[in-house]
Amino acid sequence: MAEKEVKGIKKFFEEFKAFAMRGNVLDMAIGVVIGGAFTAIVNSLVNDIINPAIGLFFNADFSEVGIHVGDVMIGIGSFINAIINFLIVAFVLFVVIKTINALHKKPAEPEAPAEPTTKVCPYCQSEISIKAVRCPHCTSKLEGFPEIALIAFNRRMVDFAAGQPGAREITKLHYAVYEIPVYALKWQGRDIAVCVSFEGSGGAAMVMEELIALGARAFLAIGSCGCLDAGIAEGHLIVPTAAYRDEGASYHLSLIHI
Repeated sequence: MAEKEVKGIKKFFEEFKAFAMRGNVLDMAIGVVIGGAFTAIVNSLVNDIINPAIGLFFNADFSEVGIHVGDVMIGIGSFINAIINFLIVAFVLFVVIKTINALHKKPAEPEAPAEPTTKVCPYCQSEISIKAVRCPHCTSKLEGFPEIALIAFNRRMVDFAAGQPGAREITKLHYAVYEIPVYALKWQGRDIAVCVSFEGSGGAAMVMEELIALGARAFLAIGSCGCLDAGIAEGHLIVPTAAYRDEGASYHLSLIHI
């Protein structure tokens, strides 16, 4: 035999071996064998148990029912029997497969961890709110508080600022019966803290002292005032460049500023 023919036969058997040993072919062969055995079990269950049980109540055999058309017998009864057998087999398979699947339930997937709401102060190791910028236990300043703060005596202005894209609440100023939320937002690339203030110099001083302790270093206060100049109408924006002060709070804050 020529060497070329020997190589061809050898190659043929190698390809057959690779085909026969492929995983999907072996899986298919095993499936056919097990399927044949399982079919015998299902047929026995239907023919030897279910059908006789049904026969106790009524005759489920319609094989003799038919329609004569001339010399031809149309076996409608056999067709009905086939449909009934199909429904019984399908129902049995459904129950068996559902039972097997119930025995092989996949373990429940772990729930996604909840978003953290607290963090640990790096100075005193106390657990504090994740939004805190100063530890309420050791009063240490945490990173991230804006150096520019805007305080307004009109709550609607603060609510407007808090509703801007990217604005978020970063802390609260706590008083005896009142809490003032402080928001942070970006304006022209700079971080700004915004909150409402109490009316009057004393109330404004309290809020500013709290903000200074948190890290604010420059302030913009927006409020309302009376005017003796008839040329300035209601609703005009006034930017003061100088002011008389004799209430005491402003002198105190001027010493705090850095």
